[in-house]
Order: sequence, then structure tokens, then C-alpha cells
Amino acid sequence: MLGKRDCYFTAVSLMLAMALALFAVGCSKKEDASEQQARLALEELLTCTAQQAEEIDAAMLRMMEEMEAAMEVADGEPGMAQGGTALLDHFTGRFGGLMTDDCIQAAIANRDVTRSYDLFQKHQADIKPDPLELSKQEGEKEVYTFSVTLKTPDGKETATATGTITMKETEAGWMAANITLTVKEPYGR
Repeated sequence: MLGKRDCYFTAVSLMLAMALALFAVGCSKKEDASEQQARLALEELLTCTAQQAEEIDAAMLRMMEEMEAAMEVADGEPGMAQGGTALLDHFTGRFGGLMTDDCIQAAIANRDVTRSYDLFQKHQADIKPDPLELSKQEGEKEVYTFSVTLKTPDGKETATATGTITMKETEAGWMAANITLTVKEPYGR
């Protein structure tokens, strides 16, 4: 378990990295903005640090508590419970500047938001995409195919991820509008 100082250092480091990445995107050519935002969205989706895993665990616990409280309010009638927005709130906070609301909801429904979390749990190590290969699909506007190896800090390959990401220009800038994701773990690991 990380101490408060370690969590603070990790949070500050992540915020600085995101600020530098956003600065780099802002200083780039307009025609590259979509691709750079696609890269940022995929890197965030496919990364899981110890702190992010703890935050997901806390959001899952809050969601379960919300669902239990909603069941009590519904007088135990099946199908009447509502609530459990903690997980949606968490992932909207994490991905809101990188993905549209519809994209976040689809990623939650498809469990894409927890793929790197599952690998973190399995390997008990941070998971990072390295290297991320991104290429624009011919004949498609703002659609990119990607492939990446997901690794631990010591370079151990935990899985490969492939798919597509469709970008959409919004008032807030370029955001992922749709992501298809396939994650495959090597046999025997």
C-alpha cells in the first residue's frame, strides 16, 4: 500500500505528464491534433498504475454501496433499484477530456476501461502501453487503427491490444467517439 507521500508524488507526476502532453498537443499542427488526441486517449485507457487501481477499487466499492442502498429503498422489489453511478463518475472524471460521454459509457459497458486494471491485478505491477503504433485508416476520416504491447515497468509483456479509435471534433477539441479494443494475453503467463 502506498503512503500519502508516495500517492502525492505519483499524482503530481501524472498531472505534470498530462500537462506536458496537452501542451505538446496545443503546440502542434492542426492536422495532427486528432492523431495526438487519439494517442493520448489510448495511452490513458491502456495504462494502470497502483494509484489508479486503488481509485478503481474505491469507485467499485462506492458503486456496490450505492446499489445496496438503492435496493433497501426499493423495498426489496427486483428491478426497482437504481443508483450505482460511482464507477461512471470515476471514469468520466478520468477520461472526460479525452473521450465523449457516449464513448466512455460504451467503454464501461464493454469493460474496456478495466482491461489494464485486470492486468495490474494479475501481475501486481503498473501496466503501460509500449510502443503504441497508430495509423490512419485509408478512406476513413479520423479513424485510426492501433496495436500496442502492454508492459510492466521491468519490460515484461503482459498482453497485446489492437483495435480502432474514431475521433470527433467537439467544442472542447478532439475526443475519442468510439473505440474497439481486443486484448490478448500470451499463453502460459
